[in-house]
Amino acid sequence: MKLTVQQLINSVGVNSQPSAFGRLMALPVKISATLHMKRIVRTVNRLFGDFIEARNDLIKKHGEPVKDNAGNFQVLPTSPGFAAFHEEQAELMALEVEVPGPRFTLHDLFVQAAIDRDEIMVSRSDLDALEWLIDDGVADDVPAAENVVEGEFGNDTEIKAPEQDETDILDLPDSATSATA
Repeated sequence: MKLTVQQLINSVGVNSQPSAFGRLMALPVKISATLHMKRIVRTVNRLFGDFIEARNDLIKKHGEPVKDNAGNFQVLPTSPGFAAFHEEQAELMALEVEVPGPRFTLHDLFVQAAIDRDEIMVSRSDLDALEWLIDDGVADDVPAAENVVEGEFGNDTEIKAPEQDETDILDLPDSATSATA
């Protein structure tokens, strides 16, 4: 899976707040998905560490020493190197990185919860942040224009399912900015 550093940071976060990635890793999953998850966690942790190291190098390069705090640097909007820092950080965030393996399907992630009769709630913002990791089966299936019908009041729409024949139906199993360094 290829993703940008920005996508990685959006899903992992850079502060102590719980992240979309952390919440996903805490969910019960099929045992067959566990090994794949462990590999992804190791890779994401390494990539995140590399990002923090590169960002700290940028802060030292473009920042100023923090008074009364030897060895620490900061980049403030008033710092002479702020524009250069911001530009180089944007380049860093746009870099593509590789995470091994295929994307998870919703079935991979939530079938264990269904078996255990647990209710899994995932926010839309978490799913957006984890788009690089989860294949929802919909992302590539944009409805054709003839399947979109304008609502009665002009501001609501309805998507009609396209005509299907027997071969299109799937059989599913029932078990289924300031910075400091």
